[in-house]
Amino acid sequence: MALILQEPCKTCQGCGFVLSLAWKEWYAANPMATNFTTAPTEPEELRCVSCEGSRKVLTEDGKAVATLINSITTTQNHYRDSAAMRREEAASRRQWSLQDEMDNLRRTIEQERRDREDLEKKLKTRR
Repeated sequence: MALILQEPCKTCQGCGFVLSLAWKEWYAANPMATNFTTAPTEPEELRCVSCEGSRKVLTEDGKAVATLINSITTTQNHYRDSAAMRREEAASRRQWSLQDEMDNLRRTIEQERRDREDLEKKLKTRR
């Protein structure tokens, strides 16, 4: 069984363009048109709104397949986005961990400097 996903557009009969409403009205008022000086100034043919000029539209099966594909890609994008978010969070945690480690080292160095200064003071007072 073959699925037919697209069919010719019924609005434009598969040509991609439709006659402008202004031109339809003008032709209706001028069935034997020879004098085009009163013709509308807009283009005679406009791109079909139904098929957007592609000349084909999705069938019901085609719409179902498109919906399925959209849901799959949305899910994949969600997982991809979630994985990227988890990587960013892990990188952020590593950055915070490194920052904490640097802060601890600074405190340790500062404490050792104060301890050394205290020891030097005690040595000076003993002499």
